[in-house]
Amino acid sequence: MWVYQKTEAHLWSVGFFDPLGNWHTDSDLDDQGKAAARCNYLNGVPSEAVLPNEIKFSVKIPEDATKLIELGHNVIEALKRFQEGHP
Repeated sequence: MWVYQKTEAHLWSVGFFDPLGNWHTDSDLDDQGKAAARCNYLNGVPSEAVLPNEIKFSVKIPEDATKLIELGHNVIEALKRFQEGHP
């Protein structure tokens, strides 16, 4: 999923995290609305789509990305155990 995060005072970076937690940048934009629109486009949301209750297709990334990386590792380990037939 494509997301955006604020990287500087007036800069939003659009990209995604791979399964190992590494960030891959698509673009850097100077407007949060443009960053959200770019995420929607990359996630396949038509520009004319009306989203009920302002549902967002982008997420804010926590400043402490360590937790996100740890979660990714836990998911990978759980998938490996599942594939091996272990709970």
